[in-house]
Amino acid sequence: MSEKTVQAWYSIDLNKGTEMYDMKVEELRERMQQDLDGKVPLRLSVFDFLVKNSAAFGPFATKKHALAMTQTDLNDEDVDLFGNAWDFVTFQVKESLVVAPNYRYLQKQYVCSDPECRAIQSFKGCCQICRFESEKNSKDESRKYVKTIEFRKWGNE
Repeated sequence: MSEKTVQAWYSIDLNKGTEMYDMKVEELRERMQQDLDGKVPLRLSVFDFLVKNSAAFGPFATKKHALAMTQTDLNDEDVDLFGNAWDFVTFQVKESLVVAPNYRYLQKQYVCSDPECRAIQSFKGCCQICRFESEKNSKDESRKYVKTIEFRKWGNE
């Protein structure tokens, strides 16, 4: 009896993937689409190679789990705070291959949303570097309460 297959999600860090394959983003996406269209076995696909080299993560049961692999929340173009583009794909895999994020290994930190600062701190709220610098330079009130954004870092299992 064959094992049940399910629709699973992969999250792909396009910057890492394009570096590994020495391709442009469009070329990598085309290559991934060829694997999907050709129903290439998972162990021979570009996805498996990307996962083994930490450029892709999955397969996950839900898109929420795939999104959890990104370093920060994404904008409308699926780009994180640091300018890394991400892609999300689904395809059929054996149910036994589906994984879930192990949140025990997740380290949350908070990064300043000001591109000139990008200080990292252990608590959310306003950036303390910007806040105290603006107090020193009382002229610049706009930097007093610069928002921080959650930064996710996954430790090794």
